[in-house]
Amino acid sequence: MGQAIKNARKGSTIILVAVYAGMANVDLAVLNDHELDLNTTMMYRHEDYLQAIELVEKGKINLSLLQSKKNFHLETTLMPMSILSQIKKPQ
Repeated sequence: MGQAIKNARKGSTIILVAVYAGMANVDLAVLNDHELDLNTTMMYRHEDYLQAIELVEKGKINLSLLQSKKNFHLETTLMPMSILSQIKKPQ
């Protein structure tokens, strides 16, 4: 959350989709100084997905900006994930 507030352009709207287990530590001075709007929700609704699909279909959202410039092979992606899944957390 702090990174979103710190890096958002002045006047941006930040949508927080999350459930916090405890108190969030947020710099409200930066939020205010950058004139940011913070909207929150616990989860997306079915209507949100339908609206997102419609916006993409109409060309109002450019998904290419979300795509990585690198190509990842599935085999090399799964290997580190399987190693991490075997690490036991300290008790």
